[in-house]
Amino acid sequence: MPILVNLIGFFWCWLALVLGAFYDLVLPALGLLICWTALHLFYSRTRAADLRLIGLACLIGPLVDTILLAGHWIGYAAHHPDSVLAPLWLFGCWANFALTLNHSTAWLRGRLWAAALFGAVSGPLSYLAGSALGAIELASPVWVPLLILCLSWAVVIPVLAACSVRRPLSTRVSGRTAS
Repeated sequence: MPILVNLIGFFWCWLALVLGAFYDLVLPALGLLICWTALHLFYSRTRAADLRLIGLACLIGPLVDTILLAGHWIGYAAHHPDSVLAPLWLFGCWANFALTLNHSTAWLRGRLWAAALFGAVSGPLSYLAGSALGAIELASPVWVPLLILCLSWAVVIPVLAACSVRRPLSTRVSGRTAS
């Protein structure tokens, strides 16, 4: 999967999931994610590892989101008020992010501090963007949930990056990339 294609697919699915949450169109957004995931996995040279990362990301990421929800630091659009879990569209966002770990964000692997810094910055920024698009509501004062997100993502992203796979030796030697 070429890096640029991976990034574009990630962005469009993230946007569809966030806007789907705001406009109560979560199922069509999840349908798009399923199509993107199938296409991605069809072309991926790290198919099995990508699937494992999706599973891991869908366990760890929504746990963080559920803790934020339980602490009343964040509110989510398309969230059933009786549910204690993060909404389904957030599971989709984490699965979507997992598809980047062996591809466009593979550079994080083996770089603990870079992965922590990337997580500390990109996590809160994605939630701020989600808030601007109406899918997330951050509690006041806003720096509290952002600080929690910063710390959480500074831990979660290095863990996920450490679980991504190394490129096969044969593709590194020949100059081709496995992404």
